[in-house]
Amino acid sequence: MSSIQESISTITNEIKSLLKDIACVTDRTQKTASKQSKIEYAENPLNPNLLAYCFDAILGFDVIYRVFEKVN
Repeated sequence: MSSIQESISTITNEIKSLLKDIACVTDRTQKTASKQSKIEYAENPLNPNLLAYCFDAILGFDVIYRVFEKVN
């Protein structure tokens, strides 16, 4: 395995570890208002395309890509 592949594998494993508590919404999912926080768009440090990739390619969620996301 090359050093680039090892680096990618390491980063992927770190992302999986950081997001391990996130799961798909099911009929048993409960909403907890006390744990919610609102982040304004300008304050959000996360790139939506990067998040979509992480959820889709790394965590295996069924991500729906929309036209406006591709244009951005």
